Amino acid sequence: MSRAWSFLGLLSAAVAQVGCSSPTDNTRQLTVSLALGADTVRYAQAVTVRIATVNVDRVPITVSSKGCPYPFSVTDDGGTVVGPEGLMCTADAVVRELAPGDSLVLQYNWVPRGIAMWPSAPLLAPGAYHVRAQIGALGGLVRSRPASLHIVQ
Repeated sequence: MSRAWSFLGLLSAAVAQVGCSSPTDNTRQLTVSLALGADTVRYAQAVTVRIATVNVDRVPITVSSKGCPYPFSVTDDGGTVVGPEGLMCTADAVVRELAPGDSLVLQYNWVPRGIAMWPSAPLLAPGAYHVRAQIGALGGLVRSRPASLHIVQ
């Protein structure tokens, strides 16, 4: 699993307004976007997943990548979570306090695999999927809008 910190491309990333798993509306406090390096990949081909989190509030906010295994989820067209694969948790979640206007960008080179412990997780079959960032903050998970990923033969 590759992790790179990059602040370049934050403004050009496909910005998505936040969806939130907690009952409070945090859309005025934090924005989370997810951009894929390609929206169509061949079976077993890696895709770059870039997650940008920006504090748009006037106070600092602590965010966490939730590290085990990735701060994003993949669903099929029926809404069932199908990935990413599980990894042994090494408690390596990124935890950072974002000052007002500050951002955190995480980037992964991910081979689309289903849910199971790596390396035995099966590759995702050709088809349509939805990838969504999930960053821990504000007492819950703050999620991006889904990005479409198509896997072809």
